[in-house]
Amino acid sequence: MAVTVAKSVMAFRVLTMAVDLCRLTTRTMNVNAGHERTSKARIIHQIQLIRGITTPRKMLFRAHLILSLTLHQVIFEILHKR
Repeated sequence: MAVTVAKSVMAFRVLTMAVDLCRLTTRTMNVNAGHERTSKARIIHQIQLIRGITTPRKMLFRAHLILSLTLHQVIFEILHKR
């Protein structure tokens, strides 16, 4: 019974995080785009940890990719700001 309760709690946490991810995804890009991207990555990472998907190597690669995308977005906004 304790295992069933634990699985239910985990399923609820994943569902809650998925809803948060959908809310972040449907927002338009604005000044907080970097923060939203970071929030999305954190939520995805938490879901993957719960499901046992993410390995340390994948986490490092994803962190590097997210940092690169964030820097690219900042540079793009600076260059195209009028």
